[in-house]
This record gives sequence, C-alpha cells and structure tokens, in this order.
Amino acid sequence: MLVACSESVASTELLVAFPSAYVLQTLAHRPEELDTASRATLAYGVLASGVRHVVVCGHGGCRGDDCAPTPEASQALVVARCRAMQADEQHGPVLRRAHVSMQALWIDDASHDLHVCDFEGRPARLLDDDDLAALFNRFDELSA
Repeated sequence: MLVACSESVASTELLVAFPSAYVLQTLAHRPEELDTASRATLAYGVLASGVRHVVVCGHGGCRGDDCAPTPEASQALVVARCRAMQADEQHGPVLRRAHVSMQALWIDDASHDLHVCDFEGRPARLLDDDDLAALFNRFDELSA
C-alpha cells in the first residue's frame, strides 16, 4: 500500500513504477490522527486485500505541512504519520496481527530525489530506481 499526498506530482512517479500498488492518496493529514477514510482504506487493504507493506510517502513543499518549513521537519512528519498508523487504537492491533511492515519515504519535489527515513527520522537518499526496486523486494522477502 502506498499512502501519498494527492498534491505531490513527484509521488505519482511511484505509482507509475509500481502499478499494482494499493493506493491511498490523502491531502496532508496531520500525523497525530487518522481520518475516517484513511482508517477504512487501511483496514480494507490489510483485512480484505492482503496488504502486508505500507509505504507512507511525504514530499517537500507540502502546503498541508505548514508547520514543517524545512526538509528535515517534513521528513519527521512522514515518520510521525507511520507511527500514528501503528499507534492507532483501532488499526494498530490489526497491523501488528497481520505483521504489516511500515516504511517512510520522502520526495524532494524540486529534484525528485527520493529518501528513505528510518524511524529516528534520519534520511538516506535512494540513488536510483534499482534501490527503490530493492526496497520493495525486501518487503516481499519479509512477507514470504
């Protein structure tokens, strides 16, 4: 499942790269809460469609992240969104029971550079499409 902001042109490149991905496009939901549509889509993806990997993708210059004026602050919000999904009292237990893995990505909208963010918020730039493919292959190995 790819959770991405609907305002980001750069995140649509991920959709092209992985056309079979289950997609939830939001408009910069706040990290501390999941809206009803996000909860419903997440539950349906995991319980009915067998989603086992959730990639939350943020981007630079997001107008919904007005409290994140720097790339580092915006990347920290992506990690916070992952944590909010894991901690959600309704769906956190569902994600844990289904052994769903979470990953935070961040796209620089100007350069389209893609970063993986660990859960301490440290970014590591992905160098090319092979690195992104390797990330999804790792998810497949985890679920085997």
